[in-house]
Amino acid sequence: MLTLLAAPVFLKADVTVEVPVGGEVALPAPTLGKLNARATPENCQVLVDDVFVDYPPIRDRPLAAGRHTVTFKWPDGKTQQQTIEVKENKPSLRRGAART
Repeated sequence: MLTLLAAPVFLKADVTVEVPVGGEVALPAPTLGKLNARATPENCQVLVDDVFVDYPPIRDRPLAAGRHTVTFKWPDGKTQQQTIEVKENKPSLRRGAART
């Protein structure tokens, strides 16, 4: 079992690899999609998989293809969480709104 990690694109994937004795194996590079995020109001933090990314708007942020959790956190303590499926070479748009 091999764990592939690439923090800048939120990649963490376990891969089973069988390497013959004295041999080597080539692994294809993981695919990327893009995250776009907006929020109302915009004074919130945007986190992906519990890691702070930036404040909105976020445009075309490279993200490993696959399932991720996007969380919006406002200064007043309100949060909104969404599970997304990022597809290869496709943008994924997320919108957050603080409810009063």
